[in-house]
Amino acid sequence: MRKIKEPIPTSFDLIQSIEYIWGALRCYREDCISGNEYDEEWDDITTSMHWITEALDLELVEGNYCEKRD
Repeated sequence: MRKIKEPIPTSFDLIQSIEYIWGALRCYREDCISGNEYDEEWDDITTSMHWITEALDLELVEGNYCEKRD
């Protein structure tokens, strides 16, 4: 299995934590559930992560998570 490329999150840093989890999920997708037969599972995972980022009031801007701007 691949090594996660994102830095280990520091205490209570939600953005680093989300990015670290996404890194782990990308490794999981590439190593464990690659292929079309797992697309539904991947869709469920990414939908769940979207809901979590929405609940934390974060958004993805140019490939990086940040707090939503009003």
